Amino acid sequence: FRTATLRVEQTEAEQRPPRLGRIVEFGDRAEFRDDPAGWLRLYEPAKGQQVRIGGDTCEGLPWGEEAALVVGDALTRDVLAVVSKPYPPDTLARYAMLVGRYYAHPVLKDPLIAIEANGYGHTANQTLRTIYGNVYSTTHVDLDTKQEVQRFGFLTTGASRDKLIELGKS
Repeated sequence: FRTATLRVEQTEAEQRPPRLGRIVEFGDRAEFRDDPAGWLRLYEPAKGQQVRIGGDTCEGLPWGEEAALVVGDALTRDVLAVVSKPYPPDTLARYAMLVGRYYAHPVLKDPLIAIEANGYGHTANQTLRTIYGNVYSTTHVDLDTKQEVQRFGFLTTGASRDKLIELGKS
């Protein structure tokens, strides 16, 4: 991403300081709870809006890069919530599931979650698909067996990266 674009986004985000907390489950409900040591930065609470959740994993080492989840309003593209720390893939998948349940739409139900499948993303996607119903996937034909195979998550390649950046600008 272009540095200038990220600086504009950061400036806009700093104008609305987040609430820090975590999401807890109560049966079929998920609620946000304020907690200064929480794992979620909440910019906009769940109010029945339609959202999309995207994620990127990391190895999960305390001194390594950060994993991230971003919750965006599907219509306005506003950032509603962010998770960002060096969480291992299975922890990121659990947090993605909780965020998805928290932002579930009253009619459309669980929002789509798309976690990058490159590297450690495979583990996160495999974990997520066992605990959550609406995980982004594609189908492709296996060259050896000639059978359709479902692939969970998305692969970032040169072409898909450019498309993601363009979608982010509009």
